Amino acid sequence: MTVILAIDTSSEKCSVTLVDTNSESKSLSLSEYAPRSHAQRLLPMVQELLGQSGLLLSDMDALAFGRGPGSFTGLRIASGFVQGLAFGQDLPVVPVSNLQALAVHVFLSHSEAQNCLVLIDARMDEVYWAVFTRGENAMPELLGSERVDKPEMVSELLQEQDEMPVIGNGLAYVDRMDAISRWPRI
Repeated sequence: MTVILAIDTSSEKCSVTLVDTNSESKSLSLSEYAPRSHAQRLLPMVQELLGQSGLLLSDMDALAFGRGPGSFTGLRIASGFVQGLAFGQDLPVVPVSNLQALAVHVFLSHSEAQNCLVLIDARMDEVYWAVFTRGENAMPELLGSERVDKPEMVSELLQEQDEMPVIGNGLAYVDRMDAISRWPRI
């Protein structure tokens, strides 16, 4: 059985999740809109989550963090925080693609979906994006590579693709992506 503490600071939200496969409840999460205050909020959020769970950091089997794509400063905060905790407890660190994490949500909540498009706002008029296919146990498998492009380029590159669910805050640009504007949004 496995107990994992995961954090994500790649966007304006600061999120902490505890997954415990030994427990009936399976997971606990805290998420706050915390622009420019991730470094201050992260430790209190972890302490609160561990308090709710009745577990200690030493009970963890691994630590995970959102490795991006996302805010450069946010990614550095998550990476440094997790590495510090891991070093102190001699725990393995698991970097997780933020795009793949969103694809997991699609495949777990939409059993009929075989592929999905994930879009994350990269700011400066661009989106991070990737297409995933359903793998074994609904684990997303990357088709191609994770990319960053202008919304119009994403549309151009996907114009021959079959319709698939789309997820992520990059949907804010969907009006500039004709090829996918009618695809189902999650």
